[in-house]
Amino acid sequence: MKVKEIIKTLKDSYHPDTNLIIDWADREQFNGDGETTEEVWNRTVELVEEKDVGSLDADYIQDFCYEAQEELYDTNKN
Repeated sequence: MKVKEIIKTLKDSYHPDTNLIIDWADREQFNGDGETTEEVWNRTVELVEEKDVGSLDADYIQDFCYEAQEELYDTNKN
């Protein structure tokens, strides 16, 4: 999800003084091997959004990164 979409959702859904617990993930958190390009990260975000899962942890997101890398590798290979 884009930052601008998150901000809009928060503004539309919550009062500015509401307390929330929020966690997020960004590309750099999953780029230890240097292979999580912008293209891979964008596909990872798409995969997560397609699955519409309620709760994510780092291992689950990493699995989506690997899936995106494999998809893009296979696409570029052909």
